[in-house]
Amino acid sequence: MHGKGQNQLGETTTTDGSTVSVVVKPAIDFLTRTDEGNFTVTNTDIVWTVVSILSRIISILLNINLAIDYYRKDKHDYFIWTMCGILVPAVITSTLSVYMYLEDMKEQKRVRKRCCEILTFIIVVPFFFRYCQSLAYAIQSKIAEARNDRDAQKKYYEFMIQEDSDVALVRIFECLLEAAPQKILQLTIILSGEDGMVWPQLLAILGSIVGIAWCMASYYRCNRFSQPDKRHVTWLGTISQILWHFSVTISRILAIAIVASLFPRYTLFACLAHSLTMTLWIFFFDRSPFCSETMLHSFLFSLVLGVVFIFTYILPRVGRTFYRYLIYYSLCGVENVACVLIYYLYVRNPIIINSRFYLPLLCVAPIGPFVFGIGCMVVYYQHFHPNIWSRRRKRSGVAAATDGESSASGSQTEASN
Repeated sequence: MHGKGQNQLGETTTTDGSTVSVVVKPAIDFLTRTDEGNFTVTNTDIVWTVVSILSRIISILLNINLAIDYYRKDKHDYFIWTMCGILVPAVITSTLSVYMYLEDMKEQKRVRKRCCEILTFIIVVPFFFRYCQSLAYAIQSKIAEARNDRDAQKKYYEFMIQEDSDVALVRIFECLLEAAPQKILQLTIILSGEDGMVWPQLLAILGSIVGIAWCMASYYRCNRFSQPDKRHVTWLGTISQILWHFSVTISRILAIAIVASLFPRYTLFACLAHSLTMTLWIFFFDRSPFCSETMLHSFLFSLVLGVVFIFTYILPRVGRTFYRYLIYYSLCGVENVACVLIYYLYVRNPIIINSRFYLPLLCVAPIGPFVFGIGCMVVYYQHFHPNIWSRRRKRSGVAAATDGESSASGSQTEASN
C-alpha cells in the first residue's frame, strides 16, 4: 500500500501511511495479476487475524470494566468520559467502514450479502465483521488449497487481501481515535488525583498501549501484502515504521496527558485548535482523494484526519513528503517541549513534587520517545525504504554483471594465449 512519496525526505518515491485510501482498489487488481501465482494463505496469516480479533475484544472489555468501576465508585464524570472514549470513535470508524463497503458495492468489487448480514455488519459488529470476513476467506482459501482447487484458492485469497486492505485504514483510525484518547484520559485522571492507580486503570492503560502497538503492526503488515508495485518493504523496514509511528504517538499521548492533569479545559481547547489547524491544512492543501464525492464528504474526512494528526502523521495523498514532515514534526516537537515546560512550572501534586523520580521521568517521557521516533523515521528513509533496496539490488546486479564480463574476458585471453 505504498504510493509515491519521497526518498530520504527529498526525492519522489514510495511512501507509507494512508495512501491505502488512494491505491487500495488498484492494488488488489495489480496484486492478483503480478503475484507470480503465489496465493498461499499461511498459518501465520490466520493466527494474526485471530489475535487481532481477540486483542480488539480484550481492549474493549477492559475499557468497559474500567467504566463500570468508575460508576460503582460514584465517579460519574469519569464514567461518562470513559464511555464517550469508547462509543464516539466506534461510531466514526463504523461510519467509515460502512462507507467503504458501500463504495465497494457500487464498484461491484464486493460479494453481495444477504440483508441480515448487512444489518449485522452495520448495527451489531461493524468492525469485527471485517476481521471475521478476512478470517473466513483465509480459512476457505486454506481448505481449497488442501483440496488442490487452485481457482477457489486464488478467489478466496483475493477476497482476503481485499478485506485486509479495506480494514487497514479503519484499523489505524480506530487505533488513534480510541486507544490513544483513552490512554490520555486515564493518565490524566491518575496524574490529577492523589489516590494512586487502581488495577482497572492499569489494565486499561496497558490494553491501550498493546492495542496501539498491535494496530500499527497489523497496518504495516497489511501494507506489505497490498502494495501496487513489487518493491515490498522488508521486515526491518516494517519494524522501523512501527517504531517510528508508535514512539511519536506515545510521546504525544504523554505530552497531552501531563498538561491535561493540570489544565484539562485549556488542553482540550489546544487539542481542538491543533485538530482544526490540521483539518484546514489537509482540506485546502493536502486533500485526500478518498471520500471526496462532495465537498462535505471531503471536509468531514479531513476533519477525522485532523483529529488523527494530534498523535501522528498519516499521508493523506501521494506527493512530496519532506516539507510536510518538516512542518508537522517541527510543530509537534515544539508542542511537546511546551507541554513539558508548562508541567514543570505548574505541577502541584505533592507526590510528584516530593519525588526524585517521578518529576524527571514525566518531563523526559514526552521528549525521549519523540526523538527516538524521528530517528527511526530517518533510519527508515536512509536504509530500509523500498527504493533504497531496489537501487542497491541494481547496483549489485551491475557490479555482478561487470565482474562476470571481466571474468569472461580474462578466460578468453587465457584461451587465446
